Amino acid sequence: MKIVLGIFIGFVFGIGTTLVSNHLVYVSYIPDDFKYRELLSLSSVEISNETFRCEKSMSSSVGGVLGEIFHSNSNSYLNRINESCSGGICQISHTNCKPWQTDSCGSTILSFKVNNSGEIEPLSFECLQVP
Repeated sequence: MKIVLGIFIGFVFGIGTTLVSNHLVYVSYIPDDFKYRELLSLSSVEISNETFRCEKSMSSSVGGVLGEIFHSNSNSYLNRINESCSGGICQISHTNCKPWQTDSCGSTILSFKVNNSGEIEPLSFECLQVP
């Protein structure tokens, strides 16, 4: 009887933990001040060869880099996309680091400048991949 009760309690606990963790994993936060709408409207802009330091197999357009970042993130249970803006420079990045890793992991970073009126400067895009 104790074995059956232990299996039942373990089963209920396992299902409850799975349901809670699956719900928490898909909750994401997008800052209000990050410029996704404007960024996506510039998705066809080509990043210059001088500022495109990402894999050559990746499309050098803003949309191609964003697609790679979002695709890489979709292969994970965790949201590893970070957005930030500071001093007129914004960036969106994806890291393939696991939460417990501190080194030996890479990142893809798309950065751009924002002018004084808050608009993205289309010629300021840079792509950087860190192995």
